[in-house]
Amino acid sequence: MRRTPPARQATLAQRAQELKNLKLMDAKLEFTEVGLNFDFTLQPTLGGRRYGCRLLLRRGRHWPRFSVLTPDLQTLAGLRTLPHIYRSDGPGVILCLWYPKLCEWSEQLKLGETYIAWAIEWLIYFEDWLFSNQWMGGGHHGDEIVRWEPSCAES
Repeated sequence: MRRTPPARQATLAQRAQELKNLKLMDAKLEFTEVGLNFDFTLQPTLGGRRYGCRLLLRRGRHWPRFSVLTPDLQTLAGLRTLPHIYRSDGPGVILCLWYPKLCEWSEQLKLGETYIAWAIEWLIYFEDWLFSNQWMGGGHHGDEIVRWEPSCAES
């Protein structure tokens, strides 16, 4: 019986090509010393607000980080605490798109089918939350904003 070898992690160059192929609005790729920045615009609903986003892929790290850079989500939220985000030490707001304890993301998955699709869904729930003050997107955060460190991604 022949065994299938485990799928290899995509290189940054392969991820860059994958992201280019998505043909997202205002897309810009930048290779840096630490990895790959992919800046682009999402408009989750027809005629709705546009969001300037960044997907950061770091060398040696197996999970991407997704941030909304513009508009300032906290300004849109007013005095309310933003739901389902991670503490950020850089620009923008890091979105909570998957539950790390359940290892819902792996290197073999396509970014367009996961991170980009999940971000669009998150932004739709966010727009609804701005008006209703109820987060309907589910999840496991509670009120605490935690640091972005998926535990399963390293194993």
